[in-house]
Amino acid sequence: MVRQHYQRGRHDRVSGFTANVLLTMGCNLACRYCFQGQTQMETRPRMMAAETEDAVIEYLKRSAAGTKMLRVSWFGGEPLLGLRQIKRMTPALTEFCDGAGIAYRAVITTNGVLLEREAVDTLVEARLSQAQVSLDVPAELKHDKRGRCTQDRVLDNLAYAAERIPTQVRVNLTRDDVSEWDRLFDGMARRGLNKTLASVFIAHVYQPEAARGSDVGSPETPATYVEVMKRQYERAQNLGLPMERTVASRCGSGCAATSDNAVTIDPEGLLYKCPDDAGRPNRAYGSVFLDIVIKSENLLRWLSYDWFQYEACRECTLMAQCAGGCPHQRMFQPGRRNDSYCYWALRGDLEGKIRETVEHLLGTADVPSKADSPLCSG
Repeated sequence: MVRQHYQRGRHDRVSGFTANVLLTMGCNLACRYCFQGQTQMETRPRMMAAETEDAVIEYLKRSAAGTKMLRVSWFGGEPLLGLRQIKRMTPALTEFCDGAGIAYRAVITTNGVLLEREAVDTLVEARLSQAQVSLDVPAELKHDKRGRCTQDRVLDNLAYAAERIPTQVRVNLTRDDVSEWDRLFDGMARRGLNKTLASVFIAHVYQPEAARGSDVGSPETPATYVEVMKRQYERAQNLGLPMERTVASRCGSGCAATSDNAVTIDPEGLLYKCPDDAGRPNRAYGSVFLDIVIKSENLLRWLSYDWFQYEACRECTLMAQCAGGCPHQRMFQPGRRNDSYCYWALRGDLEGKIRETVEHLLGTADVPSKADSPLCSG
């Protein structure tokens, strides 16, 4: 039954079409764990050109035709470097969707440094549904290229942004530090973000294929990470921060990259299934400038991916929630132990997560609902 559920979901072209649109591979920061880090070092990133923007718009119109919803995730690099592109492309997309009776939803994934008032106002006009902003523990991992800490600047930006746009904060945990958590949570509460943010969640940092170094990612063991997460969730909730639980009341179709109703588009207009591959032409399967599949093998490996092939996953009671973890890591980073692919954080305090989820569904507790997530939350 679970397998049939996921198969229906990943081949459902009626409910909607989802696109990660990478406006640039460039970024104003240089986070070592960025899954596009090596690509950024090897190439000179540029912004999406005007003719590519037009081709992307036409491609999305064709792809969304006949569906109920078009979901656009502005991504990068740092997508706010492409604010002009968002401002230019949005009217054509929303006019098409409104005229065709298609719901339009847009989200952005940003480091928040450029999320200033003017940018927020522009995003509101662009009908943005949600912003996901990443912060780090320790904060030094989000220093700018001059070595300056960006945390306070991002929190100041959030004070205005969270009042205008539903905003989710992702806290990347790389190394546990009590003083760092105190500083972060106190800074949020002092700016009133406990009242305005849509949700906050703590994320594990993994070693991506194209990271800037080999020592990237959280050194914490799964058990240690889960203990830190439980402790900090409780502290944050006591401050009134809307901490998000990772158990949903319903499951979707697994990783969007394994479905035929989602795509990632890089600044050159090349089509990929996973944003981890963006910027590597040898991983692309097509282009917005052509209506044909150029490299079918790059498409079929995702559409034929079967997470039920893994015995450890088939025997896990959380299969219906996680759909077997990250397929990109399984395909391109083989030989790692199963926990490296698995969303094992779901197992942390599972009883507490289920209890809070049920209480929320029953309306007996003031628990924040799960915010809409971008196509990829890496």
